[in-house]
Amino acid sequence: MIICPAFSPDCTTAKHLPSETLRIDLCNLTCSEMIVTTVNYWNIIHSRTPGEAEQDLEGAQIMSVLGNTMAWLLKMREQTKDTLPAPAAVKKVMTSFIR
Repeated sequence: MIICPAFSPDCTTAKHLPSETLRIDLCNLTCSEMIVTTVNYWNIIHSRTPGEAEQDLEGAQIMSVLGNTMAWLLKMREQTKDTLPAPAAVKKVMTSFIR
């Protein structure tokens, strides 16, 4: 399961093929000025057939760690929102190298 709400809802999926990890890499880009929740290994659950993902105990544990870390970050943000404001928005500067 990959959780990346900044890009699209379908990034929260169980992956069935190794080639699908490219999509995971795209979901994990850190160029969106967002807080990135990390885990202790790849945030993925493997399966080949429907229902097999539930047998990936390592993947399930990683998802649990990810969920706990996300919950902690959300609680921390909620408790500090009045004393620690978010960074000010900055207008994006775009450079085109096509002349």
